[in-house]
Amino acid sequence: MVAPVVRPILVCLEERVAVRRGFSLVFAFVLLAVGGLLGILPSLARGIQPPIELELVEVNKVWDFAPHNAFTDLIRFQGQWYLSFREANSHAVSGDGDVRVLRSADGANWESVALLDYGPAWDMRDAKLNITADGRLMLNTAAAPLASISERQSLVWFTDDGADWTDGPHEIGEPNWWLWGVQVHPTSGSVYGVGYGDITTNPRTTRLYRSENGIDYQTIVPTLTGQPETGETSLIFRSDGSAVALVRDNTGVERSFVGTATGDYTDWTFRQIDKRVGGPELIELPDGNLLAATRLHAPVVRTSLSWLDPESGQMTELLTLPSGGDSSYPGLVWHDDLLWMSYYSSHEGKTSIYLAKVRVHLTSPPLPPDRAGVMRFQEDAEPTPWYSAGAAHIRTDSTVGESDLVIVGETADHEKTLRGVFGFDLSELPDGARIVDASFTLFAQRDNIDGSDGPSVDGEFTLALHRLVAPFVEGEVNWTSRAVGEPWNTPGGDFEDVPLATLTANPYRLLTNGPGYTWSSDALIAAVQASFDEGKTLDLLACSPDGETQEDRVVYYFHSDDALDPARHPLLLV
Repeated sequence: MVAPVVRPILVCLEERVAVRRGFSLVFAFVLLAVGGLLGILPSLARGIQPPIELELVEVNKVWDFAPHNAFTDLIRFQGQWYLSFREANSHAVSGDGDVRVLRSADGANWESVALLDYGPAWDMRDAKLNITADGRLMLNTAAAPLASISERQSLVWFTDDGADWTDGPHEIGEPNWWLWGVQVHPTSGSVYGVGYGDITTNPRTTRLYRSENGIDYQTIVPTLTGQPETGETSLIFRSDGSAVALVRDNTGVERSFVGTATGDYTDWTFRQIDKRVGGPELIELPDGNLLAATRLHAPVVRTSLSWLDPESGQMTELLTLPSGGDSSYPGLVWHDDLLWMSYYSSHEGKTSIYLAKVRVHLTSPPLPPDRAGVMRFQEDAEPTPWYSAGAAHIRTDSTVGESDLVIVGETADHEKTLRGVFGFDLSELPDGARIVDASFTLFAQRDNIDGSDGPSVDGEFTLALHRLVAPFVEGEVNWTSRAVGEPWNTPGGDFEDVPLATLTANPYRLLTNGPGYTWSSDALIAAVQASFDEGKTLDLLACSPDGETQEDRVVYYFHSDDALDPARHPLLLV
C-alpha cells in the first residue's frame, strides 16, 4: 500500500505511460478505501514514517483550585472556548467530585460558568462536550454512587448560551453502562456513544449506541470490540463519513485497539495497537491526518500526541506534553491553524489543568487523492493498460520470453535448472510515495499430476523470491550473461543471496484455478521502496532451492504475462 496523507477516495487513473525496456503494458487500479476483516486483527504496521511533525508552541496552567483537577474536554461554542473537568479531593470515587465548566474569549483569561453535580451521595466523573445538530452545547458525564464502587449513571446537560445550565441532568443510557465517548454525527446530527460496562459485567466490554435527541439511546452494536476488559473509547467521524474508535484495554498489557467502520456503523474492523493508552481522544486534521492524544505508559507515564493510522494499527508518538504521574484525558480543537489541547497532569506536584498549543508541520508533500492507496500491477488486465512489466523463465543456457508459462524447477533430464524472472516498472507511483505493504502473486498454470512433462516428487517444497540486482529484457538474458561481473547462477551476483520471501507448495497439487501463491514480507516492501527511490524497475527471481537439490524432478508451472487470461498474469500489489 502507498501510505495516504490525504483522505482516501475511490478512483481509477486515466493516463497512459510509455512502454519501457521493451516490456508489454500492464495496468494499475488505485483503490483508496480498503475494507477490513471481522474480529481483532494484528497490527499491519511496518514502520510507516508519519507524514507530519509536531511543535509545542506553548503550554500554560489554567486551573488548580481543587486538590485534584482532572478529566478535561475542550470545545469552541458561539465563538468562545469552553473547558470542562472534574474537581475533587482525589482521582478515585470520593463523593465530592463536581464538574466545572470554564469559558474564555481568548484562551488565556477564564471564568467559571457552571459547577454541576448529581447530589451529595454521588461522585461526578469525566465530562465530554459536543454541539448538537440544533446548535446547543451538550455535556455528557456520569455519576458514581458512594454506596457502590461499580455502578454508574450516565447523565447529560444542555445549554443554549453556555451560561444557563438548568436543562439537566437527564439520566441516559443503560444502567451501569457508562456512555464515556459521545460524538455528534456531522451530517445526520445523530448522537453516537460508546459505553462500557462496570466491573461486574461479564465480559466487561463496549457497546455502541445511537440517539436522535441525545437522551433516548438505542443499542446498535451490543458488543463493539469483542474483547474483555475494554473501556474508555474515543469515537470520531472523519470527513469521508467513516468512523474511527480508539479503545482502552484494561488488562494492563501494552496494547489497545483501533476500529473502523462505514455505512451504518454496525460492521467494525478492529486492529490491535501495541501501546497501552488511557483517556484517549482523537482528532482529524484538515489535511486528513489522524492524531490521538492519550496517556502512554511505557517506559514512563506521560501524556502524548501520536499519529494514528487506523488501517494498519500503527500509532507513533510525535510529541510528549509536559506531564507525568496522574495525567492525560485531553480535549482537542483545531483553531487558527493550531491544535489546542487541554489535559491534566501532576508533574508539578498538584494535579492541575493545562492548555497547550501545537503547530503541525508536514514532513512530506501531501499526495493528491487520486495517487494514494493500493496499486495493482498486472499486464494487459482490463480496463486499461498503464504499467510496463516482464515475465519469463530462464534456463542455464537460454531464456524463454514468449511463452504462456513461467517454469520453476528442473528440465526433464535434470541437466538444467529453471527459474522465473519478473520485472515491474514503478515509475508511475506518486512522487514521494512511501510503500507500506507489498505482495507478489503467481497463478498455477497446471499441476504435475498427469506426469506429462516427466516425474515430479510429491511433497511440499520451498519457493523462494529473490531480488535481481541486474535488469533483464525478455528473450535477451540467460545465466551466462554478466551484468555485474558474476553469472546469473551465482548467488550474490545477479540476484541477492538472501530471499525476500519464501513459501511452500506441492507441485502435484497446485491450485490451477485458485487464488494464487503469494509472497509478502518486510524485505519485499523494502525492495519495492528501494527500486522506486532509485528509479529502477523492480526485478525479481523465483526459484525452488529445495527442488534443485532433489534427486527426483521438482517442477512448478505458473502463468506468465503471455497467458490468455490477463487475470492470471503475475500480480504485484503495492
